[in-house]
Amino acid sequence: MIARACRQLCALLALALLPAIVAGALQLHKVKPDPMPQVEPAQVRAWGEAVLLVDARPRKEFERDGLPDSVLLNEDEWNALIPDFLNQWEPDKRIVVYCGGGGCQASKAVAARLRTELQLENVHVLKGGLKAWRSE
Repeated sequence: MIARACRQLCALLALALLPAIVAGALQLHKVKPDPMPQVEPAQVRAWGEAVLLVDARPRKEFERDGLPDSVLLNEDEWNALIPDFLNQWEPDKRIVVYCGGGGCQASKAVAARLRTELQLENVHVLKGGLKAWRSE
């Protein structure tokens, strides 16, 4: 009688865990797209005026040497800068976020917030940042 109860308990546990096991196995094989597509400076230039450049660096750096016609949007001043960004954004424009380049992660962080918080899809990170833009 105890053996039978143990078998039934094991069968119930196996049935209860089966969906989680299958879901986990499917996740292992799921290919996730690059959440933050990067774009080369040459491609951004080819897009022409169909781009909104977003500078993710601190304000002082933006004021010193930001790209012409770019808009400042960084994490430190996110809430204060969003209205200006939205005033310049147009749905048909690609958004290209840049920072200094090299090991700078600010552009990826700002681009991720634009995608998640504002649900914008056409957001890219400038590969190599400002340094790459100026070297081309």
